[in-house]
Amino acid sequence: MSNYIEVKNDKSVIINDSYQNVSFDYSVAVRGTNEVNWSKGYRFSDISHGSYLWYSASNTIILYFHVPTDKIIGIYCPSPNFGIRTMRLYNGEWLQVYVKNRAGGSARDILNVDLILYYFSYKSSNQRNGLQVMNASGQCIFNSNLKYLRVIDYILQRNDSDPNDLGTKSYNCNIAVMIGCLQERVGAKHAKDQYVYFPNHKSFGVYVYDDYVSSDGTSKEVYGCTSIVVINTDNY
Repeated sequence: MSNYIEVKNDKSVIINDSYQNVSFDYSVAVRGTNEVNWSKGYRFSDISHGSYLWYSASNTIILYFHVPTDKIIGIYCPSPNFGIRTMRLYNGEWLQVYVKNRAGGSARDILNVDLILYYFSYKSSNQRNGLQVMNASGQCIFNSNLKYLRVIDYILQRNDSDPNDLGTKSYNCNIAVMIGCLQERVGAKHAKDQYVYFPNHKSFGVYVYDDYVSSDGTSKEVYGCTSIVVINTDNY
């Protein structure tokens, strides 16, 4: 037997000696409050860790939230009007959120909307009751007191042979998403940048923003791919 402990369901191994999972820490509602003036040579090191910042450009805004570097983050936007895409910056200390207004007009309206961030990390519980599973080294690899990450879907589009528009995907629970990558084109002759949006707390879609439509045959050229993890947030 290769595992000291092994837990199976009817299809596969759920827990063995190498099991690892992140568990829920906390959620927080955040919004942009201060404008970043790039013309003054703004640097992240000039900003206190508690600041929530935004920069406005046409119908796009970019929000920056200072986040713990050791946390894995899921995000939910409670307004269907906005498409979002995220990236971790500066050694993971900042979460950058691009926002497009799907309803048209300025994206600044999202400054009246609290984005919900869900934080997860690897940790063990110090509670001595409940079900605990140890590996061969005596390390606790599962504890029933922790609220572990519950992944319910994973969407991967490797290239443009997959559909650009995922449509709306609905689930029977409240959700948030972890955005690994979204299709993005660069340059004046490319189009169709992707943004995730939430029609409600149980569904999401991918908003395709046509920044510039070219007729020179480059519209199928894509840089990057689509990678989205969907998580169940009912118990968080």
